[in-house]
Amino acid sequence: LMTSARAARLGGPGLATLAALPVYAVGEATAAAARDAGFGVAAVGERDAQALLDGMASSGKRRILWLCGRDRSTFATELTVTALPVYAVDPVDPAAGWRDSVAAPAVVLAHSARIAARAADLAGAAVKHLTLLAISAAAADAAGDGWAEKAVSPRPDDAPMLAEAVRLCHKGRQ
Repeated sequence: LMTSARAARLGGPGLATLAALPVYAVGEATAAAARDAGFGVAAVGERDAQALLDGMASSGKRRILWLCGRDRSTFATELTVTALPVYAVDPVDPAAGWRDSVAAPAVVLAHSARIAARAADLAGAAVKHLTLLAISAAAADAAGDGWAEKAVSPRPDDAPMLAEAVRLCHKGRQ
């Protein structure tokens, strides 16, 4: 199981020893990164990791090796999921201009639950005039309340996420 393209991109040369295992990827970007790293992709989940795990359980899978980050979510599943952290992402200070960027209404994109929570912390009271666009329902939940609006990408990939961001930016400008 790969829930992020980072697993394939940042996992290092040791991933080659696992290349014979079929990958179940969340989103096409993760699937493409897995293919680029030499993995065969058995299935691509179009929603989120929970939905993909549910589908795997329904198809008779029982044991899952999850190539993941050091910081990761948890899932409700009857499957045996063994987490193997292959990368870490550490927070950094926001870029210069962050405060100016969130001083007026804007759309904030969050590609993970961790990033959504961090964006909410960094935005502070500004969330009241910001729209959060999350890659999944779990990421939207992690961002907490108080946002002017919260939306979830129709699929866990950049293209539909960016299309939704454009729609949200133009919402109400008829």
